[in-house]
Amino acid sequence: MAVFTYIAKDRGSLVVGHSEDTEYSIEIGLSQWESTKDKNEAVTRPIDGPKFTVLHGIERGFSFKTVSTEDQAVIDGLIEMFDSVAAGEEFSIDPYGSIAVPDESFDVSTDGNYRQTREFQVEFSFSAKVDLV
Repeated sequence: MAVFTYIAKDRGSLVVGHSEDTEYSIEIGLSQWESTKDKNEAVTRPIDGPKFTVLHGIERGFSFKTVSTEDQAVIDGLIEMFDSVAAGEEFSIDPYGSIAVPDESFDVSTDGNYRQTREFQVEFSFSAKVDLV
């Protein structure tokens, strides 16, 4: 299981009974969890001679995909979470823990858009890329 913890923002998708600026956690399994490293660099290639690279840094993060679920409460919660952190707000992911038994949590922010994919007739999975904060 994995635990996503975020502060809800009212961007049109608050779950019924949830309040803005309140912390919530969602527990769902992950089918993928991969470390990512993206170089932030400037490369100059002259007509003759070697290329010149200036490395500004390496951005570390993760990409993940949830298992598919048909639990509408979890689906609605994940939509609320992704909408709540859409403007770069920080949230945390504990990829191997649970709400009852936490493991190691990472503070992250989204890198780009998330994907909601229909897996079966009524099941959906979610995937995204996140940067360490």
